[in-house]
Amino acid sequence: MSRLICNTLVLISILIAIESCNKHSNEPDSSIIEFKGITTTDIYGQFTGIYDSTDWQQNDNWQIFEKQLFSDFDMYNYGCPIDSNNLIVGYPNPIVDFMFKLHLEKDSTTRVDFRIVNQNFETLISVDSLYKNQIALTFKDIVSENDSIFRVYYRFVTVNNCGFIGHGDIQLK
Repeated sequence: MSRLICNTLVLISILIAIESCNKHSNEPDSSIIEFKGITTTDIYGQFTGIYDSTDWQQNDNWQIFEKQLFSDFDMYNYGCPIDSNNLIVGYPNPIVDFMFKLHLEKDSTTRVDFRIVNQNFETLISVDSLYKNQIALTFKDIVSENDSIFRVYYRFVTVNNCGFIGHGDIQLK
């Protein structure tokens, strides 16, 4: 009888361990994604020397929790050929006086969705269906004194339901 109880307790312990791992598997783990390296730009969006080859592209491979930033992520085709009409640049980088702009070049029918997250993967700014070619943002009231680098996750979506995804790291001076 005591062997049955012991085996039952072992089985219950294993099931609890498996279930606790499953509950946390979809949660962001800030140790997985490291925000490092920026592409430096001046107040006009011109590159000023430091270039991070992973920033401001449109062919990223995102992890599950990055895709979850966009609730409708699975609705689009991310296997389309790269659209050379799409371009995004963030400036100034590093950010001066909490002001930051995103400049977009794209077809007029292409929209952009973006999320800005801090190093704890907390969403600070969320914008969908942006058709403009530029947006100005302020970080003054949304950052804590521990925040020093952020990530912009963005997605270009065409009328053909093609999605092009990327990120850009931005630093607070």
